[in-house]
Amino acid sequence: MSDQCRSLAWDGELSDAAKRGHAAIYRMNRELREAVRPGVLPSDLYRLTMRLFEEEGYDSLTPQAGHSLGRVAHEPPFLVEGSDRPLGPGMIVVVEPTMRLAGVGSINIEDTTVVTEDGCEVLTSTPREWDAFL
Repeated sequence: MSDQCRSLAWDGELSDAAKRGHAAIYRMNRELREAVRPGVLPSDLYRLTMRLFEEEGYDSLTPQAGHSLGRVAHEPPFLVEGSDRPLGPGMIVVVEPTMRLAGVGSINIEDTTVVTEDGCEVLTSTPREWDAFL
């Protein structure tokens, strides 16, 4: 099982607002993937995401930054405030920073990772760049 998403909607020419929003979500997804490793707390990943939203000048669409994956598509640990069980090797972590922009819609880049001994391996391979879908 995997969980991934690439969403960015537009009609005609992609607006500067959509490109800027996508670039922000792309950055958040990349930095989250780089931060997934053994010993990291899910709440730390959540706080990282909220800090990045603030730096980029946006609000998060959801009160989480991701979740685990197992028998169901969304299961603990969730990347939320107060989730303080450290990640360990073999755990699945789905990172999914998401925003909604007026006049643009929802922008989401979601990837499934597995925690390794020294970081994580990304299990999803669909391109993340908006122009990959033209």
